[in-house]
Amino acid sequence: MALFLSCANGNHRPTSSYANGLVCCDVCGKVLHEDLYTDEPSFVKGAGGESKLSGSVIERDRDEIERDRRHDLAGAIERDRRRDLAGAIERDRRRDLAGAIERDRRRDLDGEISKA
Repeated sequence: MALFLSCANGNHRPTSSYANGLVCCDVCGKVLHEDLYTDEPSFVKGAGGESKLSGSVIERDRDEIERDRRHDLAGAIERDRRRDLAGAIERDRRRDLAGAIERDRRRDLDGEISKA
């Protein structure tokens, strides 16, 4: 369905269509058309006042769920590995700094002892 719209605010012609269902004026940003259709399940009131499920329910198969779970787990393991690696690098850096400070302190003490 093609929409041929123009904006009433200054009669601007150019419009953009966005993925969220909005058609807006490129010049002033006014919403010219809004599609509010969704396939997500929702509950609506029936003629007798009862609630009923509307929309479509898509069931995922067990293999897809397992693939997603493994993907999430692999991502968590990778994040943990990176955090552990960053921690090890920081500990090594601090150890090297402490060693350098200790060497400087000993050198200074040895210099003062030899002067006396």
